[in-house]
Amino acid sequence: HIGIEMCEPSHIKYTSGSKFTCSDTAKATAIVERTYKSAVELFAYLCREYALNPLAAGVILSHSEGYKRGLASNHGDPEHLWNGLKLPYTMDGFRADVKAAMSETIYRVQVGAFRNKQYANDLLTKLKQAGFDGFITK
Repeated sequence: HIGIEMCEPSHIKYTSGSKFTCSDTAKATAIVERTYKSAVELFAYLCREYALNPLAAGVILSHSEGYKRGLASNHGDPEHLWNGLKLPYTMDGFRADVKAAMSETIYRVQVGAFRNKQYANDLLTKLKQAGFDGFITK
């Protein structure tokens, strides 16, 4: 099994168990939505990489689902967070989103990776001269 923990926004403060208060629902919701989308992409990648069907029983489990199977500790995440912020997410929906993301075409373009920044700048200059635009990140 691969265990993944989704980040929680700093705007929530636990009161007891999986219950919490939220100081800024809009910001917390934005963080959870971004985390959800990132998790969908990661799980889609892992399912493609290891030829797993995300809709099959036991392939993708939440903490609480894992607990019921004797595989995880007794936690309510991530459902408690989605429910507490009144988001429309469910584990079945998550698995369906992963399945849909597996069939999406992803376009990546990388023209180089350098330890020497000057080499990167030289290639970028050549690409710009050829009509391409881009940037360098660390």
